[in-house]
Amino acid sequence: MADMVTPGTQTVNAGDNVLFLLNRIWSNNCPNIRHEATSGRVVLLPGLYRVGFNANFSATAPGEADFEIEQDGEGIPGAKIINTIAAAGDFVNGAVTVEVRVCRPCCATLTVKNIGTVAITVSDANLVVSRIG
Repeated sequence: MADMVTPGTQTVNAGDNVLFLLNRIWSNNCPNIRHEATSGRVVLLPGLYRVGFNANFSATAPGEADFEIEQDGEGIPGAKIINTIAAAGDFVNGAVTVEVRVCRPCCATLTVKNIGTVAITVSDANLVVSRIG
């Protein structure tokens, strides 16, 4: 299991990935999950994983905060967060959990991407990846 976080806030521009500054919980018993602190990429070796992402979202103007967990640059069906921000500076919470299979012979890269059209302030971003099979 790996639990990656960014305490505080970060601005994530449209088309960019959420960065995870710290590896808060890291299991040496699961070398199949690889993340370099400060990166937005998580590399998974073959297996079945449960991936959960949650954060608070805000913007400088009303609009939508659209984020998606992607595997190798492609959106994973059912792994999208769409939240409406009613007023500038308001925070909304979003969360999504999805299972991911990585087939042999190699690996896959996970990211959490701002798929919207505006920059979003992301607060307390948290990504949890657990190998389940």
